[in-house]
Amino acid sequence: MSGTEPRLLLIFRGSPDTTRLDHLRQALGLRPHGRLTDLEDAHFGSADLAGAPAQMNLWRDDGDHWSISIDADPSAPLADDDIARWQSAAEAAAADAGMALLERRSFPGRAAETAPLRPVGLYREMYNGSHPELPSLFESYTSRVIEDRDRILEYLRTAPAVFDVLDVLVDVVNGTDRIMSASSLRSDGVWIWRVDSIHYLSHYELDIPDSFLRHVRARDYRPPADVDYDEFEAQILKYF
Repeated sequence: MSGTEPRLLLIFRGSPDTTRLDHLRQALGLRPHGRLTDLEDAHFGSADLAGAPAQMNLWRDDGDHWSISIDADPSAPLADDDIARWQSAAEAAAADAGMALLERRSFPGRAAETAPLRPVGLYREMYNGSHPELPSLFESYTSRVIEDRDRILEYLRTAPAVFDVLDVLVDVVNGTDRIMSASSLRSDGVWIWRVDSIHYLSHYELDIPDSFLRHVRARDYRPPADVDYDEFEAQILKYF
């Protein structure tokens, strides 16, 4: 596995013969690598761990020092119970091979970077030119029919509020409708939109990105009950 780092390292002392080494690898389901007679060989076994983005590796460090590592991408989530289970299996197999445990080392993973929130129903006209990367509302009309549009809109309405604004804005299309708390933001932790986004998508035949439609349908039209504001604060404020 490329780009991996140790998450658990078990260090042993022992001098297993070929038979014991084979038994150790078989017990742990490791693909064999290396030859005991070749002192240059350091990697003696590997296996992808079922149900987890991780790999177990067997190493000869030098002389009679060996190690078994659990390696994974630094940001990959590994359950503590899984790590404990792999550790127990590795220590038992090594003991059966006549190897004495010298040290255990664990390495916490790094938190994955938060993916940017994706805007939906946000338009340049809402921001007086401060977000030129957004689509124009007036260029977003469509003739296609979104059969589940009402359910999509209900998803937008019921998703958690992440930033409340006590304002009143006028509909930029008809110039008369007043939209209460228009700049308030809602999010499901993946996408972000405003209260007036719901107004415009409800009142006008504006297109909705296919990727958002697939996302909502995959969630069975049910938004999360809550979103961690602290995790997304900077991104949320970007659209205020």
